Amino acid sequence: MTPSQTRPGRNGARPRPYGCLLIVVVSFLLPCGCGGPDYELAPVSGRVTLNGKPLADIQVSFQPSHAGKSAPGPGSFGTTDADGRYSLKTVTEPPVQGAVVGRHVVTFRARSPQSLKTDEAVAPGVMLPVRAVDGSLSFDVTAEGTDQADFKL
Repeated sequence: MTPSQTRPGRNGARPRPYGCLLIVVVSFLLPCGCGGPDYELAPVSGRVTLNGKPLADIQVSFQPSHAGKSAPGPGSFGTTDADGRYSLKTVTEPPVQGAVVGRHVVTFRARSPQSLKTDEAVAPGVMLPVRAVDGSLSFDVTAEGTDQADFKL
């Protein structure tokens, strides 16, 4: 055989099966990994009170609940200070300030048993109003964000 003659499969005259498989796999994966997140974030902060008094050391959780969307984005959380004020950040690594734009289920959890002194309904380990822990509270985050996401429990 002379150097100008070729053998099938040796010099690329025919595609190799592994090369075709690689092209097919990459073509399916490209749309999944490009373009960034499929959600928008907005800054959210507010104040939590119980019977008119600020609640300190309470974890505030926002979980997106967009109807019809299987992956609406990450949840967000914040912890109240001595005046009951909080600011949300995402649960992603690294955390990002804000919450996903749209409707959220909002829940509260005392970080320590000493955080609350109330005779309201009992949550596991601490006392919080039932509506604060059962997922019945909601909040709509707008694209502009808000510093008025206040909850009077």
